[in-house]
Amino acid sequence: MRRVAVLLALLLMAGAANSSAADKTLTPHRATYKVKISVLSGEMQSRLDLAGDEYAVSSTIKPRGLARLITRGSIQENSTFRIEDEHVRPTSYSSSDSLSKGGGDVRMSFDWEGLEVFREVDGVASRAKLDSVVVDRATLQYALMFDLLNRHIQREYVLIESDEVKKLAVTIKSEKTVKVPYGEYDVIGVSHRAEASTRETTLWCAPSLGYLPVIIEQYRDGKIQGTIVLTEYESQKSVMTTHLKTKE
Repeated sequence: MRRVAVLLALLLMAGAANSSAADKTLTPHRATYKVKISVLSGEMQSRLDLAGDEYAVSSTIKPRGLARLITRGSIQENSTFRIEDEHVRPTSYSSSDSLSKGGGDVRMSFDWEGLEVFREVDGVASRAKLDSVVVDRATLQYALMFDLLNRHIQREYVLIESDEVKKLAVTIKSEKTVKVPYGEYDVIGVSHRAEASTRETTLWCAPSLGYLPVIIEQYRDGKIQGTIVLTEYESQKSVMTTHLKTKE
């Protein structure tokens, strides 16, 4: 296992990558996760597809088991993005949340030539200027995965949500080995936290799965609030033809 100091040096040197296009890219896939938040449990289905030069992300979270007797609804997110100039750039985002308290509908489209984002939150439209490379909630994970693959992880990412923009400070944690329902993996931890927030999210990413998170942990005030654990995974080397099963 590589030493942590060496890994940190490789991942945090954003300028170490040359100006040519990145030589490692994201693999389309489907994944299923078990979700546990407080006393509620559920399931998350996610997938990443590629058509031409544009990726499409979709995920759905639904309660399972006894949780369905307590709460109903779902959280659905969709996003499209391209990889340009060694950055993941979102082109559209939508979410529909009938599960969370205060949830609603959000739509966003990104104009990178005009440096604008168009937003519609519960039917109310607005627009805002873009002055940096930003990601939406669905695209953030894939931006981290892509940057880990190409060893130019950033110290800070800018997240745009329904009505605000957040700067996320990113830290790299030590490698370790974890066991999840899908198998056992060596993983590296990537944590992000917004400014002045007590919430932190840590993704434990497996290099052998293209840095896909096999465990996602959410903390508040240093105490764990929820976990998301990989239960199924299918890699698609070609979206149109071959499906390659990578389960160990």
